[in-house]
Formats: sequence, C-alpha cells, structure tokens
Amino acid sequence: MQRGTAHDLDVEVTLADDAAGGLADGGERLHEKVVEVGAVRETRAELCGLGLQCLVGERPVLGLERIDVRNEALEGLDPLAVTGAEDSVEERHAVSEPTRGAPSAAFAAFAVCTARGKTGLMASGRTVDTVIFDLGGVIMANGGPRDFTRRYPDHDPKTVAEIVMGPHHLDTDHQWHRVERGEITLAECRAITKKMLDDAGIVATVPPAASPNGAAFNFSLSTPMVNLVHELRDGGFRIGILTNNVREFREWWWPLMDFEAVFDTIVDSHEVAMRKPNPEIYRLTMDRLGAEPARTAFLDDLQANVDAANAVGMHGILVEEDQSSAIARARRLAGLG
Repeated sequence: MQRGTAHDLDVEVTLADDAAGGLADGGERLHEKVVEVGAVRETRAELCGLGLQCLVGERPVLGLERIDVRNEALEGLDPLAVTGAEDSVEERHAVSEPTRGAPSAAFAAFAVCTARGKTGLMASGRTVDTVIFDLGGVIMANGGPRDFTRRYPDHDPKTVAEIVMGPHHLDTDHQWHRVERGEITLAECRAITKKMLDDAGIVATVPPAASPNGAAFNFSLSTPMVNLVHELRDGGFRIGILTNNVREFREWWWPLMDFEAVFDTIVDSHEVAMRKPNPEIYRLTMDRLGAEPARTAFLDDLQANVDAANAVGMHGILVEEDQSSAIARARRLAGLG
C-alpha cells in the first residue's frame, strides 16, 4: 500500500457496542453499504495475520477481521501501521513511497468499511451469530411429544411416544417419520398409528384441546421464546427454523406470526424429504443461512436432536417445559447477558 495512491478496500469489521455512529440501518442486513468512513487514528497490524485493532477518533470501535485490496494481492506486504488523524489530506497524499517496517512506522489513511449481509457483524462477546429454533415445544408453547402422550394418562408415556412418533434418536420408516419426510399423508399416518394403538390396547382418555379451526393442537406461541427471537433479530443475528413437521399442520401454525418476515430461512422436514436427527438437515439449514457450526446455536425440545446438533459442531440447547434456562443460555452465547 502506498501513500498518495487511492486504494479500494473491502474491510470486514467488528463494532463494539459503543461504536460511534454505529452501523447504517441499525446494523441489520446491510448490502454493500458504507458504514464507516473516517481517518484511522492508531493501528497495529500484521496483514499476514489479519489482526488489526483501530481507534476511530478517541474510542476503540473497529476490529478488522479481513482486508481485501481489490485487484491486488496482499502477499509480500510488510506489517502496516497508520497514525495521525489530525494530518491533513494533502499530507496523506504527499509521499508515494510504500509504507513498510515496524508498526511504529506511520502514515495517515482513510478506511471505507463495508458490511456484506450479516457476516461482518462479529461483535465482541458473542460466541454465536446464528440461532436456529425448533418449532413445536420451542417457538410454540405446545406441539411437542409430551402433548401427544398426555392424552394417554393411563399408559406409559414412553410406550405411547414410541408407537405414535417412533424412536426420537433415529430416522426410520416409522409412519411418523415418513409423514414428516412428506412420504405419506397425515391421514395415512393416523390410520397406521390407530391400528398399532388398538393392537396394544392403548386408548386415549383425554380428548384433544379444542381448536377453533379443527387442528389436532390448539397451537400457541411461547411469548418468552418469541421475545428472544425478536431480540436476536434486532441485534443483527441470522435466525432460522428447523422443524420436523407435517404438511397438513402448516395451516394451523403458519398464521400465528409473520414467519417469512421474521426468519431468514425456514426448513420444514416434509419440504426437504429429510428430518432430524439426520445431520444433513442441520447442514442444509446452516448452508441456507451462510452459518458455521461453531458460530451457531440450535434450540430443540428433544435431547436426541440436540445431541445431533452437537455432533455436527453446533451449540445444542435443550428446551424443557420451563424454557427459561434454555433462553438464558442462548442469550449468553449471543452475548446478550
């Protein structure tokens, strides 16, 4: 890099919470927008290590994750340091010698920082920048396996769950797994399940909850979990849904919130012919979000699905009936306190 030469830089940045001016549009979903233009006062950098900390004005607000000099390779460049925000523009362009040497070598520079989507928003204190939610039993206050088994209080809930929903830790040809993969209809699934329950002498003694639209569940949102979703979205996190679900259930839960506007992606098992705990459905969801496993939290109400998330490198969080501990852990991973 030379003084006196204009360079077009693409810079990925980390902004501290107290960054002067912040990001344009509140830091959400920026597309090639200039978010900071200013004289860099102090830096210490080694371009080969891409470790750069800057002071803009008097406060540390930028941490540069990567610098790309458009149309020029970085190989062979020596450590770079820049100082002197008070220097004039004319002085900055007065010398054409390349700046080389130790970090104490000084020259003034202007940095134009752009954020591409959310990938540049790596605030300090965050372990994750992507959070993926299950639907039933997580975003919904109901709709999990326990809501099936509660209709059979006279029988072992594990036996009922095994007949109705199959083994949670496997992806098999059980009728519930097949309907969740979109291979059979809900009516076909129910016919098979009814015969299996009848053969086992298992009878439901608690009727399903009354629903104005005739749904199998009177689906309801979990207010604390929905609050977390909006807090993450407002904080610039990538958020998605990964649900094992049934085509016929969509009309029952879809009207409850504006899912398409709130979430960056929704992966529904019956639409992709895969279901949890198949590791490929986790990878598909992360691919759609542009997420890395180590920077992604996943919340689910089934331990088997949490274990599968951990196995692919995500931060799996088990959501119990009292969701408060799961929400607290997700907030800690997100650096929200």
